[in-house]
Order: sequence, then structure tokens, then C-alpha cells
Amino acid sequence: MNERRSSIFTVSNAGLSSTSVIVVDLTDEETALDIGRRIAALTGRTLTIRNEEGLPLATFESARKN
Repeated sequence: MNERRSSIFTVSNAGLSSTSVIVVDLTDEETALDIGRRIAALTGRTLTIRNEEGLPLATFESARKN
């Protein structure tokens, strides 16, 4: 049986004080990383993914326009 764990997505804009937090209940870290990568690309915001203990798993930088 798969144990369900939460992944915490912290989304922020560079230079702005606003931050959004999204908590997603996933069974697999790779799925969390894939979803995080897509959210960062679609929103153009920096996104940090943390595990259920709050430790960072990955940070995806916002897309930069030339």
C-alpha cells in the first residue's frame, strides 16, 4: 500500500512580497516535481517544492523573457 504524503508548493514573484502556498497530497516525489515544474513554467513565478516536513526538494526559477 502506498503511503500518502503531502508536498508543499511555495510560489513567489521576484521582488514582490506576495507568496502563495499550495499543499498537494501526493504519493510520489517525481509527480510533485513534475507538477511544480509545470506550474513555474505556466505562471512565470519561482516555485519551491517542500516535503511534508518542510524541507526543500527543489526550486524552479521563473521563466525569463528576453
